[in-house]
Amino acid sequence: MLPLYEVMPLPSNKSQREATSAIFISDEKILSAALRLGKLIVSMPNPHRHCHIMYEMDFAGIGLVDILKQDSDFEEGFLTTHGRFVGRDKGLEIAKREGQWISDGFERNELFSEDVWR
Repeated sequence: MLPLYEVMPLPSNKSQREATSAIFISDEKILSAALRLGKLIVSMPNPHRHCHIMYEMDFAGIGLVDILKQDSDFEEGFLTTHGRFVGRDKGLEIAKREGQWISDGFERNELFSEDVWR
């Protein structure tokens, strides 16, 4: 069962409305590494990494290099427990907030699968 979204009423003041998000997502965690190719999302369960997904795609005859030549809309990221694809930057925000981030002493602005599971 998917978690429910908590919908909050928008403030009546326009400037407050613009500064306030109407939907709050709670308890969302990083679930797995994923690749987004346009509208296609390919993922493997943890502890797999982005390179494992690329290897499996290549093994299945889906050449990543060929796809990138045709479609530059490619992003490495993560699937969350809410079924959302998020990029590495948003992934880091979620992992830190939910206590999933394993610090190695280096501060980053992007999440790597090694930061979540080893």
